[in-house]
Amino acid sequence: MAAVPLVKKLRANFSSDSLVIIGINKDNDFNKFKKEIEQSKMNWRQIFDNKNIISSLYGVTAIPVTLLINKHGVIIYRSLGLSINNEKQIESFLKNN
Repeated sequence: MAAVPLVKKLRANFSSDSLVIIGINKDNDFNKFKKEIEQSKMNWRQIFDNKNIISSLYGVTAIPVTLLINKHGVIIYRSLGLSINNEKQIESFLKNN
């Protein structure tokens, strides 16, 4: 949840044509999941992945993890968490690709 403000900033800085953001939640409580989305005003797609289907597909074994996946489904960037340092890397990467 600490990364939510940074994700919001990325959402604000890049159009949905150039950046699709998907949140993956691995909690067991769907109602808690929905409530947190509403309270945090997360304005990007959220997936409730309590059966680890999406997580397994992309090799996510720890959270939070940040992945950039190109339009062909290939992971082109991976980092545990999201901090100011990798936020700048992501912004630079998106502007140059």
